Amino acid sequence: MKVKAVSMAAIGVLLAGGVSAEVMLRDDFSANAPGEAVPSGWQLYKQGPNTGKISIRDLGDGKRELLIDDECDQSEIGVTRQFPATAGNYYRIALKARQLNELKKDPAYFQLRFLPSQKLLQRPITVLDAERYNPNMITLQAPAGTTGLQIFIYTHKAPKPAVAISEFQLDESATPFTTFSPWPNEQLLLKQDPMTELKLDEKSGAPVSWGRYTQGPNPGTIEVTSLPDGKTALKMVDNDNQSEIGVQYSFSVTPGLYYQATVDAKNPTEGQCFLLQLSMFPGKQHKQVFFTRSDDFKTYTVTVQAPEDATKGVVYIYSHKAPTGSIELRNFRLEQSERPFTETR
Repeated sequence: MKVKAVSMAAIGVLLAGGVSAEVMLRDDFSANAPGEAVPSGWQLYKQGPNTGKISIRDLGDGKRELLIDDECDQSEIGVTRQFPATAGNYYRIALKARQLNELKKDPAYFQLRFLPSQKLLQRPITVLDAERYNPNMITLQAPAGTTGLQIFIYTHKAPKPAVAISEFQLDESATPFTTFSPWPNEQLLLKQDPMTELKLDEKSGAPVSWGRYTQGPNPGTIEVTSLPDGKTALKMVDNDNQSEIGVQYSFSVTPGLYYQATVDAKNPTEGQCFLLQLSMFPGKQHKQVFFTRSDDFKTYTVTVQAPEDATKGVVYIYSHKAPTGSIELRNFRLEQSERPFTETR
């Protein structure tokens, strides 16, 4: 499937005083019989040999979920649906998903596409684990000339993900939505990386799905280290007082929402060399916490409310130019909330 880029300014804006959204579709798949089948009202989407499965699982107590299990690295598989749409109106698709198979960690995707312009926004479906459902949202304003929209929940060709969807919702509003999510009391997981099965990107030298951050003539090293439990951790070493080494992750933000980055760090050195930083742009608002000395992993958290002009956030885990030292990291999480995070740590 070809994906066309869209301006971040078109992504849903959190504003007060708008009108209530109209629910165009709310589907928990409970009306469908269990078994291998496309849910009622949806159509099968496929490209390639299609050696995957679309099915409905019975969870008991009248609850069911949609399963998408990709078994072929030459295929795309999923479900799609079309609706009428009005130019200028705002549309939001939302779903709750969990990991179906802990051995298949590649992401599936969901997409909102307007017709006939083909303007779209697509995002990976972020999941917590195989036990809990994580909310995912896309919001977009329909461009001039819009007569319809199309929804896709599907897999890309090379990876072979497996996800379970418990709820899906499509909303429409003539003005920007007054809440980011149809489930405003629930926190959203934007990124989760246990760092226990790390691989470094051959080109950047940073962990896969992270960017590399460096400053100075001799910025140090990023390594994968094995721990006594047989799993990995991310290790960074800074040996130069004039340089910095680190990793970074960029994400889109909505003004007014709260963002929280959390990581476990083990710091064997006395000096506070490495830190966790959460930054908002274009205003360059930063909040950070230094890792103190610890012989075991200790949890660190940074929380920021996105200012009204913010469009992008960046998480940095990096060293200052002085002093030098090393750090080991595990269990990174980035979350989003419409309300202040409960102080649980």
